[in-house]
Amino acid sequence: MSENDNSSSDDGLHMKSKSDSNEIPNITVTIEDIKNESDDNNILNKSNIEKNKLNVDDLNAVEIKRNVSMPTNLQTINDKLETKEQNDNDSSINKIFSLSSDNLETLSKYDTAMNWLTIEKLPNIEHYRQTVHKNIVRRPSMGELILGKDEMARKQSMKDLEKQPPDTKFVGDGHIVVENGGDRFKEEKVKLNFFKGVYIPSYTNIVGTLLYLRMGFVAGQAGILGGVGIVTFSSFVLAITALSLSGISSNGKHQAGGLYYILSRSLGPHFGGSIGIIFSLANVAMAGLYLVGIAELISDLLVEAGYPLLTSARINDIRIFGSVLLCLLMLISYAGPGVNNTLTTIFHSSYYLSFLDWVIGTFFPVNDYQFMRGVTGYSWQTTKANMFPEFRDDNTFITVFGVFFPGFTGMMAGVMFADNLQDPGRDVPLGLFTSLATTFIMYIIGVIASGATMLRDASGTEFPRMDNESLNWIQPDCVFNSTCRYGIMNFYPVAELEAAWRPLVIAGMFGMTISSTITNLDQGPINFYAVCKDSLFPHLKYFAKLGKGDIPRRSYILLSFLTLALIIYGDLNAINNVVTNLFMASYLLVNYACFDASFVNSPGWRPQFPYYNKWIALFGAVLCGICMFLISIWTTALIVIFFVLTYGYMHYLRPDVNWGDSHQAHLYINALSSLQKLTNTEIHVKNYRPQILLLSGNPASRLPLIDFANSITKGDSLLIAGHVITYKHNEKTYSIMKMLETKMNHFLHINRIKAFYMPLTNINLRKGVQNFFQISGLGKLKPNVLILGFKSNWHSLDVNDIEENNNYVGMLRDAFLNNYGVGILRNGDDSFDFSQDLTKLDVYKVYNGLHSRRSSNTNEGQTNQNHLHAPSKIRTMLEKTLHSSDDMERKLSIAARAQKQMNEFFNDEKLFNKVNTNSYASMAHLGIDYTPYEFKLGVNLKEESKSDILGLPNRKSSHISMSQMVRQVTQNRRSFKSESDIPATDKEIIDRINKYRIKPKNPVIDVWWLFDDGGLTLLIPHLLRLPKSYLEGATLRVFTLASSQACTHADEQQMAALLAQFRIECNDVKVIEDIAKKPHSNTIKEFEKMIFKWKVTTNNPDDIEKGFITPLSIQQQKNRTYRELRMRELLLQHSKHSNLIAVTLPVPREGIPSSLYMAWLDMLTKDLPPTLMIRGNQTSVLTFYS
Repeated sequence: MSENDNSSSDDGLHMKSKSDSNEIPNITVTIEDIKNESDDNNILNKSNIEKNKLNVDDLNAVEIKRNVSMPTNLQTINDKLETKEQNDNDSSINKIFSLSSDNLETLSKYDTAMNWLTIEKLPNIEHYRQTVHKNIVRRPSMGELILGKDEMARKQSMKDLEKQPPDTKFVGDGHIVVENGGDRFKEEKVKLNFFKGVYIPSYTNIVGTLLYLRMGFVAGQAGILGGVGIVTFSSFVLAITALSLSGISSNGKHQAGGLYYILSRSLGPHFGGSIGIIFSLANVAMAGLYLVGIAELISDLLVEAGYPLLTSARINDIRIFGSVLLCLLMLISYAGPGVNNTLTTIFHSSYYLSFLDWVIGTFFPVNDYQFMRGVTGYSWQTTKANMFPEFRDDNTFITVFGVFFPGFTGMMAGVMFADNLQDPGRDVPLGLFTSLATTFIMYIIGVIASGATMLRDASGTEFPRMDNESLNWIQPDCVFNSTCRYGIMNFYPVAELEAAWRPLVIAGMFGMTISSTITNLDQGPINFYAVCKDSLFPHLKYFAKLGKGDIPRRSYILLSFLTLALIIYGDLNAINNVVTNLFMASYLLVNYACFDASFVNSPGWRPQFPYYNKWIALFGAVLCGICMFLISIWTTALIVIFFVLTYGYMHYLRPDVNWGDSHQAHLYINALSSLQKLTNTEIHVKNYRPQILLLSGNPASRLPLIDFANSITKGDSLLIAGHVITYKHNEKTYSIMKMLETKMNHFLHINRIKAFYMPLTNINLRKGVQNFFQISGLGKLKPNVLILGFKSNWHSLDVNDIEENNNYVGMLRDAFLNNYGVGILRNGDDSFDFSQDLTKLDVYKVYNGLHSRRSSNTNEGQTNQNHLHAPSKIRTMLEKTLHSSDDMERKLSIAARAQKQMNEFFNDEKLFNKVNTNSYASMAHLGIDYTPYEFKLGVNLKEESKSDILGLPNRKSSHISMSQMVRQVTQNRRSFKSESDIPATDKEIIDRINKYRIKPKNPVIDVWWLFDDGGLTLLIPHLLRLPKSYLEGATLRVFTLASSQACTHADEQQMAALLAQFRIECNDVKVIEDIAKKPHSNTIKEFEKMIFKWKVTTNNPDDIEKGFITPLSIQQQKNRTYRELRMRELLLQHSKHSNLIAVTLPVPREGIPSSLYMAWLDMLTKDLPPTLMIRGNQTSVLTFYS
């Protein structure tokens, strides 16, 4: 093939020539979504058909699996030829596509946009869509791109990359129907523009009856200038909030939930839960206010028309009219958003007509009826008289502002449909600011028109009089005896009195009230539904259901009943300030959310609206807070208390949600800033904390060791659970290690262990630990103490495996050389590895046996359904044993497989071998629902049952770990008289797992502080005595060696004084004076027997280096050996019945055979209670200076 035909690209793929782009005549083009799995590489394009002169008739459709990341108009046409034709052209295809062997594993798709074969995907919005659909279009993983795929993985990947089946709904990002195999996405909802989606809801809720009923009051009390100032200030507050709201609304796609969704995703569930409930209730109260207002208007109009009251009292008529209107409006809401929007649009037009009717009417000549009621028309004398404030009836500027501002609280309705806007980043700010500008102009006109055309006071029975000399209006006599019924200070419906045609103003008032009420009746349930859907309040989950037409009918019904209760109450003036401050609190949080998101400078904060400012937003938040106090101090206090209580409840509940809110950003920023400051700070000895690197192995199978270390740190200092997996490291282990880190950190969290899990693979244990010494920690937050379990099987190893002993002792030397303190914990005669024991534990029988007994005591005759259930895959296997044939061998085989699935997680080797190396970061191959160490509680288990049976607080989820359940069963087991349902072996395992969780009675800690190591040997036992430890409040006894036999008493006094200086409470101090005494012959014989296996007869230095014990090394270390053996005898004599022994660890000096050192440690701690051999790094960790 010539150079002109193809040009090689960098990745080894050859591009087609430019000359091959000619049109192909006589080819019928069809697009089908059919995958030909039998031949993935036989792919033809137009240039190939033309170049190779293939005969393609109209009946042979071209079929090629289309890359779903490509638009429809760029799809390639495939040729479905006869088998003979395909075989004839294989050679031609191979000539056209000359592929590098390095890329053969990753080639499966043909991309017509760039015309190369690859599984890599072009940027596509579907890759970023939030969905839980299992067949969602995804980009290939990095493992697939680097390593390629075998045939099984390729087939599975093809299925994942296929387009969605018809009529599939994505969950989480709107309702989307996929048609024609995913070729086209059709949105079910019709997108709204800024006018219908933002302007009309916002405008109709800001402009209400207040415009017609309170403008005269504002102009009369505050004067024209003061009224203009109040309107301007209110608009200013709303404008700042609109800036902040526009910034938040333009930062990504929103879902249904209105203001709640916006604030909760910005500030997190703690604030979101509060504002969700508050905003829903505020809308309920506002709807009640509107309905009572319109009911009062109806009642007054009927009385004015001469109709009698329906009942004996006006308040009852108001209740009846309000209830009937509520039912009618709820039917409208049930009809769906289409009817709502139509009615709102109709009423919206009536606003302008009625307002225009009022404004035009002010220019009409004044008749006698109007003049007696104080209407003068536009007059400079009237304007001058009403220009400045004249507060009466204890009113002030603040109280007038409090009366006016509730009319401005409806702006938040503008984001009610934020999830359904064409472009929220453009539509929200455009709709909000145009509505604010419109309402600002209307309110300014209303204040000026009221103040310039009507006097403050009029009697209604006589004409107003003017002083001919001063040309000022004379106050009527009714002012002095407070009997004036008219004038802007006394008669509120100024618009009705001045309108050109009064019925049009009344119709406008009806339209305003009804549309605003509909908006509130919609907005409240939508917000409340969103709160319930997020499960922030578990008991409200019932209302997180959608009815026909995706309408949250349950939420509608609940809030409509609350509205009805307010209507029946009748007098809502008492809660008017509460409603106003509830909305003001919403404004405050909107401004704070914008400031907070901008202040933390998170990369995810990328609002499309560029005109917001974080400092203006903060100023707006402060301003809203001031306004809340100005409106009502008491209601503000009530709202603050409600917020605090709700915040505390959410903090206790800890909802399992991850919204990427600013709280997460603050955690990161604070942690990073604190760590940077800590790194540049020299740590004083008073602030020393043992930061522990714990060689825990697999935490799921070594819980007692982690519990012990956690009793030391208690979350107050660093604890890293290091897991060296002796597995050959390769590129396929990265994803497994990532999976382990995620799952194990969750495992530690649900077991209430405040530690960080850190896995590391290395074929050699010692080299893996050396890596830990170099990489663990960050800055000053680095481990300074190494704790590990005692290698209890060292003497049972084969001689050829002595390298294990060398590595173990070498790790201790490496730790000391890296300036670590070292602690070795021996768990009595028991091991810390429970991986084998957990496979034998019949945890289902243990749990269900205890629960069945408790249920029988409390609910006689009721079927117990609250049993523990295995993960679904294991449960399916177990169920097969119940429904299979009588073939016992088959039943046992299935049960054995289920048990194997359950315990895969406790063995590192099994875990690595089990995971399919081509299935990256997948837990599906472990046969698990959620995590391999968790079990699910039955769906009928109530929160009370979980708390009662498992000893867990109600806020915990229904997922618990095996180890957590086992240790809780241990505690609850004591409340039963009979334990016959629990096998003895299981009881033993449970007790051993809980050894360092259950507090013993009257615990005693013996500290054998033999040599000064800086004080770590004393500090660790002291920390174990403090609260949150299993040895809390333990008696501390200190043993030390005498400087000489003649100074025993003086040494005791000196040690007691030192402990007092250290402020460490000690119950007893004992000085050992016969440490130099030769050990008993039986002790020596026992030691000789222990090391016999590892002794050699020659004094070859290489044998010492290998770890063997030579005659020379025995002779050189004779005195030290005797001292360690003597220490064993003393420990048996004084501390055999203690709960914990802390003894100074012998230093593993260079040149001491590893087998000899291990024998010292074994003899020192054998047949004793749990013993912690510990030594500091010769740096002081205690001080007696303040």
